Formats: sequence, structure tokens, C-alpha cells
Amino acid sequence: MVLVLDLDQTLIHSTTKERYLRTPQELLQNNLKDSLFRLSQPWEMIMVKLRPSVHTFLKEASTMFEIYMCTMSTRSYALQVAELLDPESVYFKSIITREDLLETSEKNLGLVLREERMVLIIDDTISVWSEHELNLIHIKKYHYFDSDHDWSVVSLSALGTDEGGTTGKLTTVLQQLKLIHRLFFNPKFEGGLQDRDVRDILDRLSVLQGCTLSFKNIFPSDFRPENSRLWLMAEELGAKVSMDNLINTITHVVTWFATAEEFQEAEREKIILVHPKWLRACYIASERVSEKKYLIKPKDSS
Repeated sequence: MVLVLDLDQTLIHSTTKERYLRTPQELLQNNLKDSLFRLSQPWEMIMVKLRPSVHTFLKEASTMFEIYMCTMSTRSYALQVAELLDPESVYFKSIITREDLLETSEKNLGLVLREERMVLIIDDTISVWSEHELNLIHIKKYHYFDSDHDWSVVSLSALGTDEGGTTGKLTTVLQQLKLIHRLFFNPKFEGGLQDRDVRDILDRLSVLQGCTLSFKNIFPSDFRPENSRLWLMAEELGAKVSMDNLINTITHVVTWFATAEEFQEAEREKIILVHPKWLRACYIASERVSEKKYLIKPKDSS
């Protein structure tokens, strides 16, 4: 599989504002010395801030994908930043820049040597991928420095903070990439690899977003539920799946039956008891089907 990464405001943020252009000596004394760099271009100086966890992101993503950079910036600038992100030149298979693009306001996959069904894109701007929006994972813009164009955006530096290393946007997206990769190559899905398409997986990942499912009375005690077709369908539909049965996090319990006591508890905690056929119906329809037809009725424990 291939991963196409935008550069500015996705992996880094840069500025030419004079007040940010510290000397190398000042940077060495700064607590951001490992993520804040000054680059020299023929016509200006640029301060570059790496997005938190970007090195971890690239390292782990490179074990699953061939990585391309695609940016509307110039080649000289992109190559300088690439040295900061990938000093040993092991992550980026290719760097596509403004000079390579046919349109200055549009990106495309023409220079990515792989079938589009196997390509994922991560970019903070949706509009530049009008021909490939179905391949796109949209990431929130990284605003470390004050903006030159949008004064309504309060920068992270102005707030004296930054994205968290373990809770930042790149960490979140990395978890999504791991899930997509696992689903794409999972042998339990019907059809061969030639039938898999990341666009189908991305489309389904929003179907049950916000739902947390628990399975009860479904699997034998000696069976690993995460290997089941039901579990995989729930993940592909974007639901979180839990086996710890923490009441305050569960939205749905997927089960064949429920006792009167279980039904009362679910009603009290506003948990929906639903038949496994509901998951299948959502998967086939690629949308959240109403639970009404699939609700479990109370059954006496005897």
C-alpha cells in the first residue's frame, strides 16, 4: 500500500515572520530544540516546527506503506524539510513538489506508481484533491506559528502550548492507518487482495463512528473474539469494540438474547441491546441502519 503525505500544516508548520527567526544559539537553549529549525532559502529565512510525534509517525507508517510526499511547495524547500524529517532517507520513496504538478492549485496521483485502490492520502486541505477525495484522510491543520492570512486562528505558540505527543493528531491518524492496513490485508474478508479497496474501507469507517460495542453471549469462552467476522465488521464500520463491559462507555451490546435483569440494566444505562443481524445490515448498506427492527426483547433468566 502507498501513503501520500502533505507537508505544510500536516507534518510541519513554517513561518517567515521575523520575530520567530531565532539564531541557532538561541535554538540550542530552547526546550523545542529537537523540533524547531531555521532553514536558509536564497530569498528568505524560514523557521520550521515539526509536528509532535512526526518521527514516530513516519517510522511506524513506513512499516506498512510506501510513503510519498506531495506538496505545493518548491523542491528546494521540500528537500530541506525532508532532511529534518528523514535524515537517513529511509521513509520517503518519492517527493512530489510544485515543479512536478500539472496544476498549481491541484494535486493528483499521476506520479504515484500504484493502483488508486491501494493509495491513502493524508492532507489538511480537502479541496486540492478533488479527483481523489475518496482516498483522503483529512487531518486538522497544524498551527504552531501565528498565521499570515487568518487572524481568527490562535496559534499554539501564542497559547504557550503544543499538541500532545501521545494524544496529538498524528498519533490519532496513525491508529487509523493501522486499522485500515489490518482490514485491507485481513484474510477473513471475502474475496482476494485484488478486490480490496481502501476507498471502500474509508467510506465505511464513519458509519458507526461514536458507537462503542460490546459482545455478550456470542463467542465460545475459548475463542478470540477479535478474530471474528462480527468484530472485524464493527471495526470497519468505525465503531469502538470493547470486552471490558464498562457501562459508562458502552452504547450497544450485541447479543442473541438478554435476561430480564440484563434488559433492565441496559434500559437504566441507556444501552441498546441489538441482534448481530444489525451489524450485518449496517455493513451491507454502508450506513447506520435503524436498530428498531433488530432490538433484543427481554427474556426471563429461567
